[in-house]
Amino acid sequence: MRLVAGFVAVAIAAYLWGGLTVYDKVFPYNQVQLLKNKYVGGSPTASPPHLMFQTFSPKSDVVMVGDSLTAGAPWNEIFPGVQIANRGVAGDTTASILLRMDTILSVSPKTAMIMAGINDLRNSTAPDTVADNYQKIVATLRQAGIAVVIQSTLECNRRICGDTVVDQVQKLNAKLKGLADRGGPAYVDIDSDLSSPSEGLLPSLTPDGVHLLPAGYVKWASKIRPYMLSAK
Repeated sequence: MRLVAGFVAVAIAAYLWGGLTVYDKVFPYNQVQLLKNKYVGGSPTASPPHLMFQTFSPKSDVVMVGDSLTAGAPWNEIFPGVQIANRGVAGDTTASILLRMDTILSVSPKTAMIMAGINDLRNSTAPDTVADNYQKIVATLRQAGIAVVIQSTLECNRRICGDTVVDQVQKLNAKLKGLADRGGPAYVDIDSDLSSPSEGLLPSLTPDGVHLLPAGYVKWASKIRPYMLSAK
């Protein structure tokens, strides 16, 4: 009976900890996410992104690096005539991007356009840590002779994400702009056309407070067009 009772107690504790891991994002939530993004990723019926990236690595003018916001755009259709490799992965953080730099470098791009960080911040990662990861990503790309353009991390809608997350995005963007001002990569402020101080990401541009409708991508594309066309 003691063995059974012990087993039941362990099972209950594991169940409760699993719930906390998913809903409150306690340890080992971030660690599991990193492994998932590198080795699994995608939906259960789709090929994992890392396998697709390793299998298809065409030489490109531009590589788009980021999370689901980047993954969700048909960049080659938005910028016809520019050879673009989309290396956006849903759920990615800056830490998980560092784990897949090989699949970014493999397309030998002239320019890398980066937007990431919202998943880090929503998982309670400090802006300083995200900025440090950005520096490592940028250093790796520049060592390979790739021009780097940091796009400001897109704010989410305040009503959906809360003021704290939006404020953290703004702190991160200030750090990223500072990185560019110190002689680092170019920096493009995407948020100025897609967000407002009172609302964060404008409701008219998002279906869920985080991701973008086509109208949002139109505004995003207009901000980065000079960099995209100059990489041809």
